[in-house]
Amino acid sequence: MRFRLGFATALVVAALGCSSGALTDARVMSVKLSLDPAFDTLFLSAVPSAPPPTLKVTATATSMGNPIDLPVHVFEAANPAIATIDQNGVVTARGLGTTTVSVRVNDERTSSTIVVLPVVKSLTLSAAPTQALVGDTIVLTATLLGWASDSVNGQPITYSSSSASAVVSPAGRVVFTAPGTATITAASGPATATVALTAQPRDFIGGSALTFATGQDATCGLAPLGRTFCFGKAPLIGVARDTVCFDQSGGGSSTSSPCTLFGLSIAPSIQMTALAVGDSVACGLVAGGSLYCWGDQTYGAIGNGVSQPGTSALPVPVVGPFAQAATFTQIVAGSAHACGLVTGGQAYCWGKDESLQLGGGDGSPTNASTPTPVYPNYGYTFRALAAGRGHTCGIRADGATLCWGDNFRGQLGRGTSGDTTDVPAPVLGDPGFVQLSARGDNTCGITAGGALYCWGANESGQTGQTPSLRVTAPTQVAGAGYTAVSVGGRDSTKTFGAIGHVCALQGTSAVCWGSNVYGQLGRSGPTNTGSTTPAPVAGGHAFTAISSGTRTVCASAADGMYCWGSTIYGATGSQIQAVGITTPTHVAPLQ
Repeated sequence: MRFRLGFATALVVAALGCSSGALTDARVMSVKLSLDPAFDTLFLSAVPSAPPPTLKVTATATSMGNPIDLPVHVFEAANPAIATIDQNGVVTARGLGTTTVSVRVNDERTSSTIVVLPVVKSLTLSAAPTQALVGDTIVLTATLLGWASDSVNGQPITYSSSSASAVVSPAGRVVFTAPGTATITAASGPATATVALTAQPRDFIGGSALTFATGQDATCGLAPLGRTFCFGKAPLIGVARDTVCFDQSGGGSSTSSPCTLFGLSIAPSIQMTALAVGDSVACGLVAGGSLYCWGDQTYGAIGNGVSQPGTSALPVPVVGPFAQAATFTQIVAGSAHACGLVTGGQAYCWGKDESLQLGGGDGSPTNASTPTPVYPNYGYTFRALAAGRGHTCGIRADGATLCWGDNFRGQLGRGTSGDTTDVPAPVLGDPGFVQLSARGDNTCGITAGGALYCWGANESGQTGQTPSLRVTAPTQVAGAGYTAVSVGGRDSTKTFGAIGHVCALQGTSAVCWGSNVYGQLGRSGPTNTGSTTPAPVAGGHAFTAISSGTRTVCASAADGMYCWGSTIYGATGSQIQAVGITTPTHVAPLQ
């Protein structure tokens, strides 16, 4: 924008017709000065190496309304810190602000107003995400706008943090070194903008058994913000960090397998609310009721419509007509199958059906790569589910406990063995369970009064009874006041034969029984001594939830997760590989 200022007048005496040094005639000539432009704006860059902006003002003179040659004149700047002017009328911006430059003839002058503005008028700042875990990198996005609301590029931006725990790089990347909240400020010249960021602890959250699960040599747990971290053997832990890990049990595979020895983030963009980890498949429930699964897809156990050799290392959506129309409320994972409950209590299963564990009700073993309803002709609804190696159990809406699938070890609890079926039927002498757990060829349940019952395989006394081949009906385990139970899997290595264990909580105290080959009973001392009765886990920790895998046990406490037992493939998250850890050990920091 340009505006012309008013004129100044200079008096010039012209001698006309002089003789003998006398002034015979004199006229006063009126001269007016002007500068063009009378008003202008310069935009000063914040880039130190950028040349300062300039403009040229032109001075003119008139007399009696007619242009005349400009008399001797001088250009002057009122505030050289804002703008300077040379004697050719070139104005150079030096700093921000408003000033004047003028032209002077004798004692008369006229001036122009010069405004020096920064190139950037405004700045906006955003972050993705605004909440993160300690150690995450949060990327800032700063947008610079000029005075015409146009995007401005190339101007320097500086960042600062209100907290020492939030370190921000010159490139606008923020990393928290401790939990907390920080205000990040971006500045470009006088333009500033802020964004508030929060970091939560990078550790497993305490709570219910829904927030973590231990499977076959792999464990996954939830950190704040629904972030899932896994450690142990691939593919249940997602994309493995280490490519060479060995089974050191003496009876397992002698070949190397990919694994991760510490908690590694899996699909950070998927915020999960509950987890289930089996022998070859893992699943997570997300807010809104959809499911994601990963692992072996040979039998369709990840529910994505694919049944073929191979694995999915990253979570994929569970699909199919039933999944798309349903809102899932619970997820469980067996050896090679998974099941879920939806709003209303209908149960769906998918994956391997060799032992009729999907509960189709037609007597025909049919693998399913998408969720299929359990015994659809009878319209059963359930409160809770549990999945073992080849069987599934559920607490029906009326409180009755039903099981279906493989019954070779009596794991269906019907008082018989060998009668494999896909028709859900009540367990014998049902005492009224409010919680179930199944893994391998075992099932356990807790009553409302805190009594614990187990049935199924019993080679290691894992049902709480004297070792035998099987226990075919729910049998009470010694002790009282049980609040949680988690059945371990059956390890069928050549060296040790089939072994199993069970762990439970009595209030906040953990007890375990069965095989102790890998130290999975959590006792300090020899690992070759098992137990048929529950015995306390060492350390005296107060646990809120517990999960037993095939050879490893993990439990949640106020200060994070503890694991013990087999560290084969890094399954305890202790960053080591060895035969066993006999006492609860805090899981190493998450990566």
